[in-house]
Amino acid sequence: MNPENIRTNQTENMPKEIETPEKIINVCQAVKDAGGQALIVGGWVRDKLLGLDSKDIDLEIFGLGKSKLEEALKKFGLTKEVGKTFGVYKIGDIDVALARLETKTGEKHTDFEVKTSPAFTPEQTSRRRDFTVNALMYDPVRSEVLDFHNGLADLDKKILRVVDEKTFIEDPLRVYRLASLSSRLGFEVEPKTQATCQQMMPELKHLPKERVSEEWKKILLSPNPSKGLKILEKLGILKQYFPEIDQMIGAKQDPIYHPEGDVWTHTLLALDYSASQKNKFTVRLATLLHDIGKPSQTEHKEDNRISHYKHESKEVAEPFIEQFLRRFSFNGIDNTKLRQAVVNLVADHMTIIRLTKNLDDNQIIDRSLRRLSVRLSPATLEQLIQLGQNDHTATQGEKDEFKGELLIERAQKLAVLDNQPKPYLTGKDLIGAGLTPGPEFGKILGEAYEQQLDGKISDHSEALQWFQKSYPQS
Repeated sequence: MNPENIRTNQTENMPKEIETPEKIINVCQAVKDAGGQALIVGGWVRDKLLGLDSKDIDLEIFGLGKSKLEEALKKFGLTKEVGKTFGVYKIGDIDVALARLETKTGEKHTDFEVKTSPAFTPEQTSRRRDFTVNALMYDPVRSEVLDFHNGLADLDKKILRVVDEKTFIEDPLRVYRLASLSSRLGFEVEPKTQATCQQMMPELKHLPKERVSEEWKKILLSPNPSKGLKILEKLGILKQYFPEIDQMIGAKQDPIYHPEGDVWTHTLLALDYSASQKNKFTVRLATLLHDIGKPSQTEHKEDNRISHYKHESKEVAEPFIEQFLRRFSFNGIDNTKLRQAVVNLVADHMTIIRLTKNLDDNQIIDRSLRRLSVRLSPATLEQLIQLGQNDHTATQGEKDEFKGELLIERAQKLAVLDNQPKPYLTGKDLIGAGLTPGPEFGKILGEAYEQQLDGKISDHSEALQWFQKSYPQS
């Protein structure tokens, strides 16, 4: 079948022409002139039809073999194959792939046999896509969308539907992609697709933690984190693979403070607010885990009151956080530093809320903010204030006003919003006073820093005066 003979009608409210970079049009025209067809495939087509920004463009080539493709595109700076097994090339940051089909050969995520052929048609290769809205193709030369699986209709209805169950189940990572894509787009999951994903549950254990981590990160950084997390809940993924999170589901809270519902409901509300504020990943992760210690600390009292004493403490929360994060390895992030930052933020998320009650007492606030900035490291006060705001906003019952902006202003004046106070008294000062480096150094510098955090030393000169008065024989 000649791929150019394949046509499809679009729904009435979808544009027939998608604005495409001129370079891409020229590349596609060159492929056509050589006797083939170049189509834009994947998420770019979907996002453009939805009116969303999209930078990554992937091209799939039909009707040309390797040698003819390389000859046709060499003037555009086509690289040698970057993935010889997959027949993938590069033009700058654009992926150019030969038409290919994939077959599962083993249990691992990477166990696939890939075949490329100029005889493969767009309809054939579109079947290896996960969801119908991702199987849409666009021909920028003819200004035409190719839709073989009713993807345009699903785009209109905001539905995620499997393209082909036989090929879908070959890649268990697609279960997590369902959740991350739903979070990003706000789409619902078609019932048969949900059932298919539930059948794939046992296969999730074969996925490398790096790939799972990437999808979780996409969920948390999406505009609708709760949507993806609810999908993981419905599929039973939280219960089977992430019990530390699952325990929050159904964990009751005090109805006076939390009429919004259980710990899980509160957490999802906090996460969605965090997304609306465009918090970065560390804060969103801390928001997910800020009440992870509550279920184990639940105590029912008289008059239907409920308490969760010390649920935020490191003694209670850190083991759960450690167990949860052990299942992840986030690329491009210092995972040890991330874990410590999250633990510290969770441990003090109640502290920052209580601090707003003392904003009229500058001495108490300043001392507390200085000490908090040190205790939080490698996290920052700015991150803690953001977490406090997320928690406070999601609490829909009785509560004091959270004055986050005033806390930020005060922390900025103290220069501790995103770092810790630098010591005024240093080892160099002690050496200049004739002291020899040794155990006494640490003791003196530690005492001086404590005085500084309490506001009793406010500059280098006062630090020297304190030293001379406190250690006159030195």
